[in-house]
Amino acid sequence: MKKVTIQNRVPRRDIHGVIMDAHDGCLEYFNDRYWLYGTRYGDSDGYQKTHTFVCYSSPDLEQWTPHGSIIPDAPKAVYYRPYVKYCAATGKYVLWHYWTTEWRGTTRWSEGDGPLVPFRYGVWTSDRPEGPFEAANMDEPLTRKAKGDHNLFVDEDGTGYIVYSSPHDEFRIQVERLTPDYLHGTGEISSTMFSGVEAPCMFRRGRYYYILCGSTCCFCPQGSGARVSRSTHPLGPYTPRNNINSNPDRSSGPEECSGDMVIPGQETFVATLHTANGPAFIWMADLWESTPDGLKGHDIQYWSSPLSFDSNDDIVPLRSEMEWSILLK
Repeated sequence: MKKVTIQNRVPRRDIHGVIMDAHDGCLEYFNDRYWLYGTRYGDSDGYQKTHTFVCYSSPDLEQWTPHGSIIPDAPKAVYYRPYVKYCAATGKYVLWHYWTTEWRGTTRWSEGDGPLVPFRYGVWTSDRPEGPFEAANMDEPLTRKAKGDHNLFVDEDGTGYIVYSSPHDEFRIQVERLTPDYLHGTGEISSTMFSGVEAPCMFRRGRYYYILCGSTCCFCPQGSGARVSRSTHPLGPYTPRNNINSNPDRSSGPEECSGDMVIPGQETFVATLHTANGPAFIWMADLWESTPDGLKGHDIQYWSSPLSFDSNDDIVPLRSEMEWSILLK
């Protein structure tokens, strides 16, 4: 057992004292270590073909070892949202992300009144959590036409799922079951739970599956909400619940990006911590434009204290905490 303290005041640093540049990714637990995967933005504005995916590992969430780029042979492109899961059926670590080589301007999905930017899903595999990852499929179609923000989830029985949005279809969020090797979609897909949203997260607690997402708010400094939907089956049907990142005296509609957030961040993942009292779930979000030097690669990532649940198994709304402690197993 070890008591560790998590702080959200300044960017985290690795064991060499260097700021950890790993955003819009995930925190996983493999081989008795925590692994933080993210996009390295450096000094870019977030829309350049200079991005790469990196990872850091730690035994205790305090001492972080950098492992550098995990896709060293990737084609030059604009990359976002790396999510990694271990596939027990194949013994491989599987990485999903979305990417494009056809960026047309600084607007996220289009240039003026032009056509939408054609994003694709890339799927990579590795024998080790730190990589290097090798391309398995650089254009996985899935069922929905457009490729947007996404997240991976593996159920207790080892079945993999991807929850993703479709920019061509009002940014609707759905879940699709993956093949046993996690490399492809199966076409088995849920109904829509929300529209006009992005940055989905999915996790399971007990008999319930939870999906969180927020309004489309790419790189916005005011952050977006965290609307919750819930189901007793990974493919639904899902029932809308509350918004855990919106002040209670404000609605959870389009004004989510108007600055009424409890945490001024855009969510990226709900991670599972192994604690002395069992699994604990923390909400992770990037605080865009939060660093004093203005470098996107130095923006702070907020990690909540363990999520709480009420008597109805609904997630209790977030509260802003600059520092908190936990006893890890």
